[in-house]
Parts: sequence; C-alpha cells; structure tokens
Amino acid sequence: MGIGRELRRVVEFRPSPRRWPIALNGAIALALPAVTLTLAGQPTLGLVASNGAFLALYLGDRPLLHRARRLPLIGAGLFASAALAVLVAPFPVLTTVLIAAIAIAAAVLTVGLRVGPPGSVFFAMVPGVMASMVAPAEDGGAGLDAGPLLGVLALGLVVAYLVVVAPLAVPAVLRRARSEPPPAPLRFEVGRESRIVLTRVVVALALAAAVSIPLGSHRSYWVVVTVVAVLQSGIHRRLTTVRAANRILGTVLGAGIFLVVALIDLDGVVLILVLAALQFCVELVIVRHYGLALVFITPLALLVAVRHPGVSAGAVVAERILDTALGAVLAVVVLVAEFVLERRAARPGAGRDAPVG
Repeated sequence: MGIGRELRRVVEFRPSPRRWPIALNGAIALALPAVTLTLAGQPTLGLVASNGAFLALYLGDRPLLHRARRLPLIGAGLFASAALAVLVAPFPVLTTVLIAAIAIAAAVLTVGLRVGPPGSVFFAMVPGVMASMVAPAEDGGAGLDAGPLLGVLALGLVVAYLVVVAPLAVPAVLRRARSEPPPAPLRFEVGRESRIVLTRVVVALALAAAVSIPLGSHRSYWVVVTVVAVLQSGIHRRLTTVRAANRILGTVLGAGIFLVVALIDLDGVVLILVLAALQFCVELVIVRHYGLALVFITPLALLVAVRHPGVSAGAVVAERILDTALGAVLAVVVLVAEFVLERRAARPGAGRDAPVG
C-alpha cells in the first residue's frame, strides 16, 4: 500500500445512507430547549440543555418503535454519567479518572450491545462538559451550580426523545411502525474483533487519563473524547490512523472557521440557530467524510466553550488543537505498540489470526 493511497484516504469521500432525517432531528433537538431558555433570559442554561440533543443521534438506523423503547436507556446513561462527573467536579484528578472510566464502561456496553455510532463518544463528552461547567474557576471551570445544570440537561434529553418519537403521533406512521418486526431482546456479546477494539480503547484511555491530568479536567476530557472517537471506529489499523489524521486536520480547519465566526460576536437566538445549523451539517456528512464533519463539530463545540466570562477565543482554539493532537497521537501510539507486539509474537508456520492492519 503506497503512501499516495494512504494520503488519498484522508480526503476521499465514502458512500453514505440517507442522513437528513437524523440530522434534522439533531438540529431541532438542539434548538428547541436552547432557544426556549435563551428567550427566558437563561442563555447559559440553554447551551447546557443543548447537550441533550446528542440523544437524538443514537440508533438512527433502527425502526422508530425500536428507538422509542431503547433511547430512554441511553438517555438515562448519559444523565447518570453527567451526574457522577458533576459530583466529583471539585476534584480535577478524580474527574479525569472518572470520565475515562465512564468512557471505558460505555465503550464496552455500546460495543457489546451493538448500539452503533456515535457509540461512547458522548458518554465522555457530556460528563466532561458538565464537570467543566461546575468546576471552580481556579481549576479552569465556570463555577456554576450543579442543580440547575443537571435539570436543564434532563430537559434537553427529554426534548430530544420527544423529537425522535414525535412522528408516532401520526396514525399512518404509527401503523407502519407497528408493522415492523419487534426489536430483538438485548443481548451482550463481544466477538474477537470487538475485543481487539475494546482492548485498544481501554489501554489508550488509561494513557490519556494519566497524561492529561496536568491539563486540568476542563481540557483532559477532550483528550479522552478524541481517543474514543478515533479508536472505536473499527479494527483496521490503517483506517483508524486515517481517522486520527482526519480528526486533527478537521479540528484545525474548524478552529479557523470558529475564529472567523467569533469576530461577529454571535449571541442569543442567532447563536443557537447557528449551532443547530452546524449540528445538521455534522450529521449530514459524518459518514461520507469524518474530517469534514470535524470542520463543523469544532466551531460547534468552541462556540459553546467561549460563552464563559473571561475566556479568550484564541486560547480556547490553541487548547482544543493541542488536546485533539494529544488524543490522536495516543491512539496511534497504541496502534503502533499493538503492531510491534503482534510482529514479535508471530512465529513462522504458527497458526494465528489474520492481521488487522
């Protein structure tokens, strides 16, 4: 496999199923609670509530009644993860370790139960965002009260669920949904490939937690998110490395777009509508090109981050790029270490599993 082919993989587009319904769900689920709370004079709480919109992105390839029955379990998991992170937010080291542990547990469950994308990513991101909002200002947090934040997150999760299941209120849609076969019972199963992926994730997350503790919990969670996002994508090392490159490149380009948008100083309902549009674009293109999706994800995340008083847009951009690069490098280090150990363990003529490169 030549270097040219590897470079083309970074920019090539993949086939994608129809994505606009789930993209629209995500955008509406983000906008509804955020706009409502912003109009009520609580723009910060509106941005926190928008995190609940991530629930609308799960199980997008499943029948509607299936989603209606399973999404509450995912929503409960997201809320519980956020509540645990908020509980330990005053202790930065413990927060970093907890978020990494939550990400590991979520990776095992989402893989074993075949939840599919976005997998465990938001089980690291949502607790990280919530902890950074509650953490004391001297630790890089916003120092806000935990109670209202958890309350509006719950509101955002409920709104996202209602947005997804709203079509069932139409009789024709409900009849068609009932004609679908019922979902299979939940069954936890981890095969060989899944074990390999999970082993990589666990090792990389342990490294990420240890290495990123000095950064503070308001930054270390993004290192954890990057590791999970890169490694949970599949077993093949080359494709996973391409995903790491896309993560870095997309983050850099997206940060540049954010800096341009930040000069306009968006606020209020206009800001929420821009965030919803970015969310729509992310879900529309994420299957076709992961790096392009990061171009939209990055300004979406940064536009929320700079809402804290005294936060410099330039400093946030620099931190986000460095944290992303650190997470991506750790993921690649684990892949390289695995390759080296695999080669050392190989013996001529010995039976062994097919390579995963």
